[in-house]
Amino acid sequence: MKTILTIMFLLLFVPLVAQNTGVEITVTGFEHSDGIAVISLFNDEDGFPRELNKAYRVIKVKIENQKIITKIEEVPPGYYAITVFHDINENGINDKNWIGMPTEPVALTNYKELARPEFEKAKIELKPLVTHTIALEVKTLFE
Repeated sequence: MKTILTIMFLLLFVPLVAQNTGVEITVTGFEHSDGIAVISLFNDEDGFPRELNKAYRVIKVKIENQKIITKIEEVPPGYYAITVFHDINENGINDKNWIGMPTEPVALTNYKELARPEFEKAKIELKPLVTHTIALEVKTLFE
């Protein structure tokens, strides 16, 4: 009887876990490999893009040969905006100039130009049971 209950539980639980997705992210445009890349996945506009503590997930990746390739597993399907910044001095924040503009290179999904980031424009859909491939290029906005 215990075995039957265990099997029933697994049959109910496994399909829920299997609905997650993965994201493979390639980032280029780094001027050098010093520092680290900080990648954030935001699943709503609260805190986007500056408050990393409000991101769904934040990872730090070592830069090699002026690029990174990383994979983030077990992401629930939904809409996400992805941000990347080159934390050159490894202080954990994207440094800003006196008017609040990033001085370290940045990249956002769906943004190629200089503009105030908005979650609705930056979001992309991550569908279930698929590994999504995202290519971004960091750019320095202000020195």
